[in-house]
Amino acid sequence: MASTYRLISTRGWGSAIIEAALALGGFAYELEELDPNRPKDRQRLLSLNPLGQIPVLILPDGELMTESAAMLLLLSERQPATPLAPPPGAPERAAFLRWLAFVVAAIYPQYIVGDGANRLLPGDADAAARLLEATDAQMMRHWQQIEAAITPSPWFLGQTFSVLDLYVVVMVRWRPGRAWFAAHCPKLTAVAAATARLPKVEAIMRAQFD
Repeated sequence: MASTYRLISTRGWGSAIIEAALALGGFAYELEELDPNRPKDRQRLLSLNPLGQIPVLILPDGELMTESAAMLLLLSERQPATPLAPPPGAPERAAFLRWLAFVVAAIYPQYIVGDGANRLLPGDADAAARLLEATDAQMMRHWQQIEAAITPSPWFLGQTFSVLDLYVVVMVRWRPGRAWFAAHCPKLTAVAAATARLPKVEAIMRAQFD
């Protein structure tokens, strides 16, 4: 049986989070890069994930996974010696699960809807602009909620590294941008900086965003 994971990715998208976890976990993996704006690539993506969302992870046995949090939890189980997540029973486990669910359920959808505003409201540029503005405002409030709740030292969960740090290091590079995070969420900015200094993460961030 093959032992290589195949990650369907797009430069600068959420697939960077999964790639960083694969690299840190020591998994053998390869990238299949798609441009969802190209019809052929879009068709390929929809054949793998009818929602048309990236990332998609093809497991070594050929099974497909969507949903980034599910992928990360699976990878943490398959490589327990690598600290991708606090194990069951660890003091940080409850906070980890809480904030993982919050990021993927409350924050991530704001980007999906905002990015798709023109598609969701075709022919109404003003309404699409208002939708983007509203989702960005909601997303910023959610980030500030996290900022007020955490005490990183240096990681999101304090002294325990987890995939939450990977979400942060990638997502601070999205809207509203690193200058906004530096001004309004200095603790999250520090988490992102610490995570970006990990050599494997640094290489991926450079390839994905520079």
